Parts: sequence; C-alpha cells; structure tokens
Amino acid sequence: MSRTSGTLLVLALVALPAHAQVVSGRVIRDSDRTPIAGAVITLVHDNERIRPILSDADGRFTYHNAPTGNWIVRADAAGYGMSYSEAFRLGPRDSIDVSVRLTPFAQQLAAVRIEPSAKCTSDPASDARVGVLWSAVHSTLEANMATERERQTPLEITVVDNVLDAAFARQKTTPFKTARAWSGVGFRAYPPAMLSEIGYARVFRDSLAAVSAELGVSRERVAAQSAGGLGNMLMTERELEEREYYLPDADVLMSPSFLHDHCFRAVERAATAAAPRAVGIAFTPTKTRLVTEVQGTLWIDPVSAELRQLEVEFLIPNRDRALPNARAILDFLQLPTGRWIVGHWALRMPIERSQRNSMDNGFETKVGGWSEREGTARVLPLKEASSIAPGAVVRGQVLDGTTGRPLTDAALTLDDVGTELTDSTGHFTFRIYNPLMVPQPTKLTMRSERVAVLGVLVPPRPVKFQPGDTIEVNIGIPSAQRMREALCGGVVDSIASTTKGVAIPDGTVVGKVTTSADGIEGALVTANWYIDNQGKPSATPTATMARRLTRSLEGGRYVVCALPLGVPLTVHAEFKEQKGTPVAVTATATALAEAFLTVPPALPPPRPPRKP
Repeated sequence: MSRTSGTLLVLALVALPAHAQVVSGRVIRDSDRTPIAGAVITLVHDNERIRPILSDADGRFTYHNAPTGNWIVRADAAGYGMSYSEAFRLGPRDSIDVSVRLTPFAQQLAAVRIEPSAKCTSDPASDARVGVLWSAVHSTLEANMATERERQTPLEITVVDNVLDAAFARQKTTPFKTARAWSGVGFRAYPPAMLSEIGYARVFRDSLAAVSAELGVSRERVAAQSAGGLGNMLMTERELEEREYYLPDADVLMSPSFLHDHCFRAVERAATAAAPRAVGIAFTPTKTRLVTEVQGTLWIDPVSAELRQLEVEFLIPNRDRALPNARAILDFLQLPTGRWIVGHWALRMPIERSQRNSMDNGFETKVGGWSEREGTARVLPLKEASSIAPGAVVRGQVLDGTTGRPLTDAALTLDDVGTELTDSTGHFTFRIYNPLMVPQPTKLTMRSERVAVLGVLVPPRPVKFQPGDTIEVNIGIPSAQRMREALCGGVVDSIASTTKGVAIPDGTVVGKVTTSADGIEGALVTANWYIDNQGKPSATPTATMARRLTRSLEGGRYVVCALPLGVPLTVHAEFKEQKGTPVAVTATATALAEAFLTVPPALPPPRPPRKP
C-alpha cells in the first residue's frame, strides 16, 4: 500500500513569459471602404469569446497576448449588421492582421431574435420585427458597455435637482453633484439579478424603515456612485412615505433576467414638434411579476438604425391608477471617437399631497408638482481631462503546469476591489476606477479547486498601483514533474528500494473524495489496471489486475503515485463499507490525471428488533 504526502507546496505568484501573439485589424464600411469607429470587436472560438473591445477613430483594433488556436473576428456596430472575418489560425508568436466589412442596416437587416417568454402572448409578425429592431438595440448597448469597460472617455457628470409645478414648468434648480471621471456612463445600475428580485422601486411607510433599508444597500450604493453617477434615486413624497427608484442601464437591459421578466412588441412614433419619427421596442412586465416593475420603449432612429432613447415608467403594485407614476428618460449619444455614452438622463417623480375632501370630509391624494433629478455628461477637452486621476488595471493569467493548459474559473480576489474569475484562456482583469480610494498596497489572493486538490498553498501577493498603472501578475502552478516530486517523492523512493533497479512508472492521479459535497478524510482510494502474462501493464482487458491504494487526506484530497502510463486506469473510493462509482482515467508523463470520486452516505445502523 502506498501512502501520500501531506506536505503543502508553497506556490509563489510569479511573472511568466507573456504570449507574443497579436491579432489586429480594421473595420470598414463594405460600400466605400471608409473606417468605422466604435465597432464592438470580439475574438470568437467555437462557443468561447474574449472580452469585446472597440475600434478606434481609424477603425483599427488590437488584441495583445491572444491565445493560440483557430479564431474568427466578429464585428458589430450601431447602425450596421453583424459581420465576421475569415477564419484564421494563430500560432505561437504569430501576428495576424484581419479586416471586417460591415453593411449598413439600410442594406442588411440581420435579425437577432428575442426568445419570447412563455408568459407572453406571442405574435409571429411582431416577434419577427422585434428581432430585427433588437439587432440595432443590441449593437448600441454592446458599444455602450464596451465604452464603460475601457474607461477612456473623460466625462464631467453634472447632476441637479429640479422642482416642477403640476404643469411641468420649472420652479427651482438645486445643484446635487458634479464629478469628473474616466467613464462611459453617468450612472451605474444595481446588478440585474438584484433588480429582478426586489424590483425597480421600493416604498417605505416611515422614515425609520427607509433608513434601516438604506443601511442594507449602502455599500452597493457607494460602488454605484464611484464613477461620479447615480445607482438609485431617493424621493420623499409624503411625511411618512419614501420611495426609492432604480434606473436600468445597458447591462440590465441586455441581461437574461430582464428579457425573461418582460414582454416585447414593435411600435412606431410619428414625428412631432418635440421629437422626430422613430421606431421602437416597447416592453411590459409579465403578468406574474409581483414587485415594482418598469415598462417603456427603446426608441431607434429609423434612418441610421441607432438606439437614441429609453423611456421608462415605474409601475408600483396596488397604486391608485388615477395617480401618475414616476418616469425616466435616458438619451444615448455617440461620440466622434465612435464610443457610446448616456449623455443625458432624467427621473421625474410625482410630489403627492394628501388633503381633506370637502365633500365627505375624508382625505384624497393629489399631485402638487414634480421633483426631477437630471444628469448630463460632457466630454472634457484633453487639457481639462489631465486633472482627472485615471484608473488602474491589474491583470494576468493563471497557467496550470500540471496539465499544460490555462486554469479556468480560478477566483482572484483583490482586497478593497472585488473578485474576478479567470476565463477560458486563464486570464483575469481588475479595472480600478478610483485607485486613490484603494489602500496601498492591497493584496491579491487566489482560490481554486484544482489548487486545493494539489495541496498547493498560494500566499497573498502584495500589489501596489497608482492612477494610470497597468500591473501584470501572472500565476503558474508548477509543472507535472515538479508537482510529482513534491507529492510522490517519498512514495517512489520507498517503491524503488524494493524493486532492485527496475524502472518506476511515474503516472500520477490526483483528486478529491466527497459525499454530499463534503470532503471525506480517510477514504480508501484504489487504482486498478490490467497486466498481461508477463506482468506488464496492458490496455487490453485480461483476467489479471494490479492495483495501488492510498487514503484521502484532510478535505478529501488524495494522490495515487507510481502508476503505469498510457493504459486505462479505474479509480474508485470506499468509506465505511460504502463503495463509490469507478472513474476511468489515463495517466501521462506530461500531466497529472484528475479523478473526482463520490461515495454514498453511510447507511444508518439497523434498528434493534422489537421485543415481543
């Protein structure tokens, strides 16, 4: 019986050689070859994609350190149909230049279908038109989200509070906030899942309740306002009632939860003195929604096919239908650079007053005016933008040397900033919008199931940055050979001492033994394989089998060492007479094989027979 080593291998966060692959190119209009600025560019491989970026004023884009493999470039721009480049293969240290041609919507209307909710009444004709319109909406919202992620637009955000009379005439304006930031929006909404659960407004019947509820979201409010904008609005409408409204942003509108919670139909608006002709997508909440919801319209320019405005009305359950609801507008603006921002927004809230009714001596509620919070985003000239502290970026890649592949879904936590997961290429990125608000140095830590199974200890790494910095922190799990020496050194030496010079196989299987999601310490793990009549490992099933045994350690992790290479292995676990399902693996010289084993929960002891 072999035994495993319980020693933890300390893994330092080290700088690894960066990939040298580069994918660059240009997005042009198909008809006249003019460059298209602000196109959303995405590297696509099968069902995977790398985070989108925007083309610059000359239509150019560049992906540095792109992973090797077979790729295509997808381009999507407001007012154009989606298009793809020719497929290409990116090898080590390759530099590829590709071009993508886009056709205006006037010539090509590519339908991106919104799947109707089962709770909505479906009209096939309307569904088809909504799909076409959603292509235009999707392009603008994607560009707006990419603008926000890039943080390369210097904005001055000015927010004021207006008091309007019942006829909407402005009576008073009070400055609320002015801030400058590298941003793409003037405000950031709460997470889509949160809004789907709690709704888009909350009503408090007394101020103490409002203060108590406010404490529960105060941290998220600070995060929402960190870009110099607003994540929510608070308005006192009565002495004993407060309402808090939440505006959706591009991230919310694009989320699966928003699409699931609403029904959609195509609408048109005739030209008036106040607004030009437009087509749009109207949305209403499904009838099963019981929280405060929003209904409204995404208005699209019918000529350029660009999203121009979002109108929203807040629907509060059980509210007197004779009273008007709060309303909001968001105006989308494309900059000369091609980037998209929300240039103006306003939330108009009714001021309600209760007064005695002379007819029956009761009370009735009437709207005495409106309170409006209004925001405007102005792009700053470069000479003024120099006074803004730029953001910082901490990024890197996690490579698993035991498999030779990037490590996916590892959790990286940067203190006072947040947590990011590595993507399918092992990359992670932290974008710090206000570096001066983060205590220096901060710490970067990593958690991963793979690291836990290997018994690798990753010490926190101090990270220090200033506004404008881009910090590279790459993490490498040691190679299979180094990990094998750390995990199996004593085991192999023990076997070698009894084999009198016979070559020792170096196949290794690592994993975890669990039951009901809990790791089991002390489970017996067995690895079996077939041998031929000369005692050599065989890939062909025979009547004779060999095996190695080990016990799982704390947390259920285990390692089985000195296994044959290149032949089928069957690994299973048992604990307290309960046997788990076998798992088939094959060990190789260049990687540590992995097998997660489960054991059924132990059966309860039999009850003693009842006495007659």
